[in-house]
Amino acid sequence: MFLGVANNFLDSLAKRLLQWNVIVGLVLAVAGLLTAVFARKIVQKIKKADDIQNFDKMFVAFKFAGFLLVLAGLIFSIIK
Repeated sequence: MFLGVANNFLDSLAKRLLQWNVIVGLVLAVAGLLTAVFARKIVQKIKKADDIQNFDKMFVAFKFAGFLLVLAGLIFSIIK
């Protein structure tokens, strides 16, 4: 009983993950997550400065852009 349910679940999960909108959504979400995580490093490289304040406009813009990419990826992967 359990193996049949697990097998059916894995089959439907594999079918869902191979849809083009889910793949694009995952790529967008991963790109947004990486942008948000490495925002400080990116701003340091752009500004060529060692100390970036938490409320620097470019730092906040990269964090916000990362958030928007994650949100767009989630919405895109939900749409069938």
